[in-house]
Amino acid sequence: MLSKVLLQQKSRARLFIAATGSLLGTLLLLTAIQLYFDITYLFTVKADDVISPSFLEVNKQVSMLNTLSVSSSSFSDEEIAEIRAQKFIRKVGVFTPTQFSMWLTGELSANLPKLQTDMFLEGLPDDMIDVQNNRWNWEPGQKEIPIIIPSYYLSLYNFAFAPSKGLPQITKGTVTRIPLTLEITDREGHRVYYKARVIDYSDRINTIMAPISFINWANKEYGREQEGKRPSRLLLEVDNPSNPRFAAFLEAKGYETSKDKLKGGKQMALLQVVLLVVGVVGVFIVILSVLVFVLTFQLLISRASEAIRLLIQLGHDYTTISRFFNRYFLRLFLGIQLIAFALVVLVKLLMYQLFTENALEVPAYPHWAMFLWGLLFTLAFSLSGVRAIHRTVRRLAD
Repeated sequence: MLSKVLLQQKSRARLFIAATGSLLGTLLLLTAIQLYFDITYLFTVKADDVISPSFLEVNKQVSMLNTLSVSSSSFSDEEIAEIRAQKFIRKVGVFTPTQFSMWLTGELSANLPKLQTDMFLEGLPDDMIDVQNNRWNWEPGQKEIPIIIPSYYLSLYNFAFAPSKGLPQITKGTVTRIPLTLEITDREGHRVYYKARVIDYSDRINTIMAPISFINWANKEYGREQEGKRPSRLLLEVDNPSNPRFAAFLEAKGYETSKDKLKGGKQMALLQVVLLVVGVVGVFIVILSVLVFVLTFQLLISRASEAIRLLIQLGHDYTTISRFFNRYFLRLFLGIQLIAFALVVLVKLLMYQLFTENALEVPAYPHWAMFLWGLLFTLAFSLSGVRAIHRTVRRLAD
């Protein structure tokens, strides 16, 4: 009976608009929350798949004080220990340079001029090097020194130096067959000769390397004792270079590294801001839709005001009428929220397929916290609507 008396003035168009707005707003809000958890999962739990553990060369910033020899750009033992203690750093490799003069000679081919140049070598722990080669070893008494060079050195020669000089391009295999000679000058000025050969190429390390066993032995045998032994460069294995804490640590300590490796942190922060904005927009849309809902019901109550007053005069309590409108409101509103929850599960499955097609591993099912946040929003908005309807009916009864 109450339904026939109180709902005869209802506007289906307004209810449809309110329902559509509430559905879209809730769906947008829940999707933004789910995306946030998926992106966070990629950059934390699956960071090794999205951003492989990266190796970054780190050095101190060079200032005028370094130029004037007032300040040192080398790392102390305490600074290295502090770097190792950071949770976002897995390993720290110390570059060990040679402490003596070297001269490299070699004849690349009959068509190329003889190679003659000052030379430098550096050493790193073997577990920091991205080359697996059984020739990468050296022991005292061994006359040939294996060398690894960066891959892009050869690219620079083939695509920059060689064309400008009219020289032929050479392959990696050609370089590894070239016999080289290292002329080392010891601390007394005597010259010692070693054979050398490029055995492989590194895509990770931007320096010319020899086995650390040779570097350490040669520094003791030929090195100038007056030169400092503290390293000026480090190779860091970082679990996630996009971690904002890592970038903040480098900036606070005045350390430098490749800026390109740190762009992921800014991109992640930007993505989180975008998701936050989408979530906020979703919240506003839901709030506006609830307001439209409430206003629609208030208009419905206003149009039925005469019937409500008549029912009260006939002995009906206003709370009974209020409960009737609230049940009607909750059936519509909660039904819309259930549809939104069902749709967000479908959207999640579509997002999962999209991530999988792009080789990104995320959970196949929605995050439980997304449902929790959705329930909290639904509960808050439902209570707000119920209270507003109850106050409207009570005012008519006064």
